[in-house]
Amino acid sequence: MAVWNVAPVEEEPELVLEDWRVFELRGVYGDAVSRHFVGTRQDERSGRVSSRIETFDATRRCGTTSTGRVYQLDGQPGWSMNSEYVWNSFCHIHPVRDLRDVTEELVDQIERAKRRAGKTR
Repeated sequence: MAVWNVAPVEEEPELVLEDWRVFELRGVYGDAVSRHFVGTRQDERSGRVSSRIETFDATRRCGTTSTGRVYQLDGQPGWSMNSEYVWNSFCHIHPVRDLRDVTEELVDQIERAKRRAGKTR
């Protein structure tokens, strides 16, 4: 299995991730803490690790990364062999440290947004 460069954000401004997770770490951007989406592309079934998440909209279940790409989260969190392979490669390439799985934090944000939306209808 190979890891390859992704299309520029101008060619691929948005994509949908299934079997997604979110990790917080240090080492990709020096000592700065960054969060990254990890998942399986819905259209290609290939694994993907995002650049740093800049914003997350729990109501829309999507986040914008430092490149400007928008990741739409579909379904529930999960894991796949493809995303695990790409994630392991990412961690091997970068000096990742202080790694934390923060997926449940986003799930909680999504659930709170759903409850708020239900109350306003």
